[in-house]
Amino acid sequence: MVEYSTPVLADAEPAPSGPLSRPSSGSTVVIKLFGKWVDVTYWLKEHPGGSKVLRAFNNKDATDAVMAMHSEEAIKRILSISGFNNNNSDKSSEDELERRLSKEQLMYHTLRSDAKAQGWYKANFAYEILKAVISFGMLLIGL
Repeated sequence: MVEYSTPVLADAEPAPSGPLSRPSSGSTVVIKLFGKWVDVTYWLKEHPGGSKVLRAFNNKDATDAVMAMHSEEAIKRILSISGFNNNNSDKSSEDELERRLSKEQLMYHTLRSDAKAQGWYKANFAYEILKAVISFGMLLIGL
């Protein structure tokens, strides 16, 4: 497994000026995560969603997209890779999230955590098989 060290650029609101604000295929890509600007250039080739998604958020706040598209484990990993917290305690990463998220983002994070705890994210394989049998059964009956 490759270890990444992603530099956090600043806590400032506006995107960095100069060459960082001119996206091109070979330029530096910076996104705003949880209130900090993070250089993700070295992550472009390895990002599971592809480099296009990271380039689309160049010089933009990607916090909502990260919260919506990544698991809790992935978010904790992103926080640690990005240098947001220096220790591995779950409590400190939760405190870090609460400190950095807006009210709406925190509400979404809480809603998602509660839904996951209640089992809404767990697959029911018997139900999935039933739906597949019904769908393919209708197809076979129609042939």
